[in-house]
Amino acid sequence: MILQLEKKIIGPLALLCAALCTFGCASLKSPSQLHPLSQSHIALLKKTLNSQTYAVKTFISTGGLEIRDSTRQIPTTFLCIGSRIPFRLKVEITHTWGLPLIHILIQGQEVTVRDLYHHRIYQGHLSPHAPFLGKMPLLDKALLWSIMRAYPEIMDSGEISWEDDDRALVVKRKGKIAQEIRFDRDLRYPSSVSYPQLEVDVRFSQFTTNGHITYAKLVEATHLENNSSMRLTIKNIVFNPTLDPNLFNL
Repeated sequence: MILQLEKKIIGPLALLCAALCTFGCASLKSPSQLHPLSQSHIALLKKTLNSQTYAVKTFISTGGLEIRDSTRQIPTTFLCIGSRIPFRLKVEITHTWGLPLIHILIQGQEVTVRDLYHHRIYQGHLSPHAPFLGKMPLLDKALLWSIMRAYPEIMDSGEISWEDDDRALVVKRKGKIAQEIRFDRDLRYPSSVSYPQLEVDVRFSQFTTNGHITYAKLVEATHLENNSSMRLTIKNIVFNPTLDPNLFNL
């Protein structure tokens, strides 16, 4: 049974889909430092973000995914595989007691959600003109990749500047702020990313390295409008494995 993605996904299934794909909250403020950054330091921050972006072509990750709203808490585990070119993400979500709940597949702009409990399939698009799941915020591939790869990356097609007060790289599209990447006190790691137009904010913490690749062991996000939140804990992650295209079948 194939249905179009809309408000028909309710209860835990809706929360799981929304948790993976859309979160938002008020902007986070980083402590200001006394002296403005030099242009060379700003360029180094951009270079670091870009080098991490280009370093990862594919990945496989597993861990815990905890979903919360005002009335419930859903502990789950996840398996995620991702490919940058072509852009594909597949996430398999299972309840901690072993019950398979949902599989989500994103290929380019196409989104397919398989509800394993109710035996249904939902379809949608990552479209700038068609919100995902009714009133949920619009989605961006850089946002989805950043959450599941556990490290933020700069959005495409934007004008980049630096804000000393927020200690943030700011990406503007058509004069409006599309993304703010804020750094920690030592300007070592990008600790939070806001997407004002998408109403999304994501925190990254517990950074570690796998060879020359940096990632966060903990990714946290909240969706203010729906009063829900997500906590993604990376247990294992492998970067740049060779992926069989058949892995991206539902």
